[in-house]
Amino acid sequence: MESDINFMAHEVKTQVFSSSSNLYAFLPISAYDTAWVAMVPDPQQCEQAMFPQCLDWILRNQKNGGYWGEHDGLGRITDTLACLLALKKWHVGSRHIEKGLEFLHANMERMLMSNNVSNVVPRWFALIFPCMLDLAQNNGLEVLLPIGCKKIIKTIFDERQRILKKDKNNNGCQYLPIELYLEALPTSYIEANYNQILTKYRNEDGSLFQSPSATAFAFIATGDISCMAYLENMLKRCGDKVHSTYPINEEHIKLCLVDHLQRLGCGEHFSEEISKAFIQSSNQIDNKSCEITDSLLVKTIRNWTGREEPQVREKHNIIPQINEDALAFRLLRMHNYQVSPRRFCWFLEDNEMLSYIEENYTDFLRVMYDVYKASHICLSHEPELEKAKAFSKKILQKGILSNKNDATDLTELQKEIEHEVSVPWLARMDHLEHKRYIENGGIYHFQIKKGSFFTSLQIQLARKSFTLRQSIYRSELEEIKRWSKDQCLSEIGFGRETTTTCYFGIATVSPLPLFDDVRKVIAKCAIMITIIDDFFDEKASLEELHKLTNAVMRWNGDSLSGTSSIIFNALDKLVDEIAHHNLYVKGVLQDIWYETLDSWLREAMWSKSKYVPSIQEYLEVGMVSIAVKTMILSASFLMSPNYLLYFTKYGHSAITTMLMISCRLLNDTRSYQREIENGKVNLVLLYTRENPMADVEHAITHIRSLLDKHQRIFLELVKSNDGNEMGKELKELHLSCLKTFHMFYHSENAFDSKTALLQKINMAIYEPLADISSMSSHELDINRTKFQDYGRFVKVEGPHHGVNEKWLVKSKGTRFQAKRVFKLTSDHKFSSHIRGMVCSVPQASFVPMWF
Repeated sequence: MESDINFMAHEVKTQVFSSSSNLYAFLPISAYDTAWVAMVPDPQQCEQAMFPQCLDWILRNQKNGGYWGEHDGLGRITDTLACLLALKKWHVGSRHIEKGLEFLHANMERMLMSNNVSNVVPRWFALIFPCMLDLAQNNGLEVLLPIGCKKIIKTIFDERQRILKKDKNNNGCQYLPIELYLEALPTSYIEANYNQILTKYRNEDGSLFQSPSATAFAFIATGDISCMAYLENMLKRCGDKVHSTYPINEEHIKLCLVDHLQRLGCGEHFSEEISKAFIQSSNQIDNKSCEITDSLLVKTIRNWTGREEPQVREKHNIIPQINEDALAFRLLRMHNYQVSPRRFCWFLEDNEMLSYIEENYTDFLRVMYDVYKASHICLSHEPELEKAKAFSKKILQKGILSNKNDATDLTELQKEIEHEVSVPWLARMDHLEHKRYIENGGIYHFQIKKGSFFTSLQIQLARKSFTLRQSIYRSELEEIKRWSKDQCLSEIGFGRETTTTCYFGIATVSPLPLFDDVRKVIAKCAIMITIIDDFFDEKASLEELHKLTNAVMRWNGDSLSGTSSIIFNALDKLVDEIAHHNLYVKGVLQDIWYETLDSWLREAMWSKSKYVPSIQEYLEVGMVSIAVKTMILSASFLMSPNYLLYFTKYGHSAITTMLMISCRLLNDTRSYQREIENGKVNLVLLYTRENPMADVEHAITHIRSLLDKHQRIFLELVKSNDGNEMGKELKELHLSCLKTFHMFYHSENAFDSKTALLQKINMAIYEPLADISSMSSHELDINRTKFQDYGRFVKVEGPHHGVNEKWLVKSKGTRFQAKRVFKLTSDHKFSSHIRGMVCSVPQASFVPMWF
């Protein structure tokens, strides 16, 4: 498998990172814009298409289901209608037209209802869809509309009239002018004043808003030669592939490619190429010393580093500008560049623009999604970023709520938004995020239009890389289980069994290379920490604790017996394993473990004597007893031996201090109930004691504000290039530890739960990727009226792997969803179950079941 991965990685490097790569080949093709360009007549022979290659593309790219376009949703309707109009205009593809009309008749109601059009009509759809229906009728295309559609379609036409009237009364809009959809505007609205529109909005390249569809229509209406030149130049550059926007900032495409590959989990295969994109010090980029003018993203880095003021373009171009700025800021900050949020928060200073975005939120969901993601790494004293986060989150939540009555009807983008808003980025596990993205098909939401921003080779590479990493995780976990058993830790008879949880916690959030001992070392340290902590809390007498702590101080366990002896011997062997016979390192690690046990002893003495420390005294001990420093410094010797020498000379760094405090605060907000039961003190309880008017919720709110303050300082230190002894890899390990604690404690005390993490562990380590390749290219549809009297549940019956099985399936609108879903083969047998997908099956397979 490794040889296959290396070969595919080399091929992807050639595709993506070579100087001759065709970046436009990675962008989604717009069937809608292709159709409008195909409808342009040859000025010399009006009975023929000027760009027959676009017409040929339409004939070649109709899907099996009869539609055009890459993904389900409202765009599939307008894409299909536009392609049918192009074929009808040139009297070709009669069979294609027939299939397309059949698709619309069978599926339009479902698509309109599933996208909640009866409640919220996106502005673009309210303008384009009525135009397509009018053109179809005028050109003899019989689009048969199901009876159930008529009310919804009236709603859409009414919304168009409302938009047109409002635009007329307001003398147009400067942000998203209605002329962006010139091809869809009624002639009566334009009043045949196309030349004035060209004069006002035509770009230097001859286009209207760099939109192929609007420009194609402008050329059809006016014969303007600059519009024709734009279309000719576009097709010369892109062949028969028309995108929704042309030209596109190629530096932005490169940024999207880097982001896409990293989301797939393939970043490790292209570390050298990406490091060229994100040079370690922005000081290297100047006119004299830069020797990498042809390398990836050098223009982006030059444009961003060291500058604060934004470069605001035309107001009607705000969506792509905000999108580009937000992505550039996010990736540059993630790669430790010092960039100012003012460079992409410029739109927040325009209150009129903010009001417009709120009113027309459906047009801005995708770009606000990018803004929200860019706001995650918020450092100290960055009010612009805080405002951007709050504003974008409000818009995103509004977009989700518009479909909240039926979660299965959320669009792909809305599902991404819901995930983004509901799970803090610090609590996400990279490994599972990669899996989620791969199983969703690697769909990259690119600027205004969504599209498949990938090649099949990239997806294959991602799948093989994930599968290999998963197999390594399984192997390492089994090795750690054997180690735990060999050290007699797994059968110690008390406390929490956390072998799998500890390994899962570090493996799934860590950017560590595939073959790395650091994962195993940190997992073993975490297991030891949990066992000893439980021994101090639950099992041992105070006398036993003193003996064990003194033995660790002297590093001599001869006087110990029973559990204390087992713990010391396991600890001694672990330190030997890490130090590799380096006596100096061994001594440093022994001191670190003694410091940790001494902090646990002090807490045990508080508990036994009922002593209540002050908050300050508690934190001084608690930031050590959380033991994150013990794990980090044990791993640091393997990652950066020089840092251990730095530590012995100067003590742990500010980054480690901020990590220790943050992890203690996180732990205490979720573990206070368990610690009450064990008779231990906790920051939540101490706060309520020192502030009698505060209840538990007030205490947690206060601690979370402290956590936010310390995390900002921590992130600032992690993302700085301060030239200290701690290298980038060790800084990232600190960040991984913080993410692990967030994953354990952000919403509950998942670490102490026996069930909270089982599903995630299974998904990360054992459950293979869903076999999305075996899904049919389109869903079979169910006529909702045939099932409306069956209640909310139906029973599916059919043979699966030779066994007649029955499955309960929950009805959701016009589709049916189950935890295990099956693709139906031609002989009506269930085949390869696919987790998390939605698949419909014929009526005969459903039997009503009442409760």
